[in-house]
Amino acid sequence: MKNNLLSILIGGDFFPGRGTEKYVINNPDLIWGDSIEIFNSCDYKIINLEAPVTEESNKIIKTGPHLKVPSLTLKSLNRLNINAVTLANNHIRDYGDKGVLDTLDSCKSYNIEYVGAGLNLKQASKILYKEIKNKKIAFINIAENEWSSATPKQAGANPLDIINVVDYLKEAKKFADVIILIIHGGHEHYQLPSPDQVKRCRFFADMGANAIVCHHPHCYSGYEIYNDVPIFYSLGNLFFPNSTNLKTSEEGFLLKISISGSNSITFTLHPYFQYLNKREPQIELMKDKTKVDFFEKINYLNSIITDKDKLDNNWQEFSKSKENYVNSLFISQNIFLNKVIRKTRMSNLLNNKKITAFRLNQIRCESHLELTKNIFQNKIDK
Repeated sequence: MKNNLLSILIGGDFFPGRGTEKYVINNPDLIWGDSIEIFNSCDYKIINLEAPVTEESNKIIKTGPHLKVPSLTLKSLNRLNINAVTLANNHIRDYGDKGVLDTLDSCKSYNIEYVGAGLNLKQASKILYKEIKNKKIAFINIAENEWSSATPKQAGANPLDIINVVDYLKEAKKFADVIILIIHGGHEHYQLPSPDQVKRCRFFADMGANAIVCHHPHCYSGYEIYNDVPIFYSLGNLFFPNSTNLKTSEEGFLLKISISGSNSITFTLHPYFQYLNKREPQIELMKDKTKVDFFEKINYLNSIITDKDKLDNNWQEFSKSKENYVNSLFISQNIFLNKVIRKTRMSNLLNNKKITAFRLNQIRCESHLELTKNIFQNKIDK
C-alpha cells in the first residue's frame, strides 16, 4: 500500500543571490547539504523561484529591493531534479516584461516547468496539470497584489483575486484528482497568519482546494487541518540570503505531501537551517534537540491559529509594532502642519514618486491593507 502513495515535495523561497551566486553556480549540489535525500525520495518537486532570472538592468518603480539571479544558478535545481517552480511572487516583475520573459525562457532551457507567471494575465493564470502515478494533480499559484501583478497587457504574476481563484478551482475540479493551491502572501517576519489570511484560505478550502500552501513571510508558520484540508501558512525561506539577522529567517521546512489511491492526503514536515552567511552556504536538516524544539514551536503556532481569540490578540500586538511605520506613509491631516507644508512647499517632497509608491502598495496589497485598516481603526477607537 505504501508504494501506491504519490509524494509531492513543496519548498519555500529560493533566491541564490546577494553574494551566493558564484558559490551556487560552482557547487550546485553542495548547497542542498543533507536535504538532497528528502528531495530524492519524492515523485514530484516544486519550489518558489523568488527572483527573475535575467541580466536586464532596467528596474521597475516599486517599493522594496529589486532581485534577480543569473541563469546558471538554475543548475542547482537540475541537480535536485526539481520538476517545477512557482513564479507568482512579489519579485518576478522587478525588471519588467523583459525580466519575466527571460525567466520563462531560462526555465524552459533547464527543463523546469513553471506556474503562476506569464507574458500577460491569461498566461499567468494557467493551471499546471501533472499526471503522476496515474493521478492528475492541479497546481494553482497566486500572489498578493503588489508590483509584480500581470495584466491583460503586462507580464507578471497571477494576482490574488478571490472571484478568479474560485473560477480556477471550479475548472481544476473538472480535470484533476487533487488540487494544490500555492499562495505567495502574508506579513514578512511575522510567524502567524492574519485573521483575513485564515479566512481566505479556509474559503478556498471550502471552494475545492485539497491542500493550501503559503510562503513569503521569510519565516515559517504553523498549519491547521480545516474540514480535512491541510493549510500551511508559511514554509519559510528555502535558500534566501536575508538582509536581516533574525533567527527565524534562517529556519524553514520542506513539506512532503503524500496522496493515497483514494486521494486522501497525509504530510510530513522536514525542518532545516539555512546557513547562508558562511563561506560555503548550504541547507542542513534539523536533528535531535533542534528538531524537537522546532515541532514544539510548530505546535504552539498551531494552537494560536486554531484559537480565534489568541490569533486576534497576536494580530493586534503585531499591528501595534507596525503603527509608526504605517502612519509615516501618510501625510498628517493636522491643520497647522498642513499650513506649514503648503507655505514651505514641502508638498512636492512629501508626495514624490517613491513616497507615493509606498502609499499605493500599502493600500493595494491584501496583507498591507488589512494591517493599515486595523491600525487606523485602533487609533479611532482609543
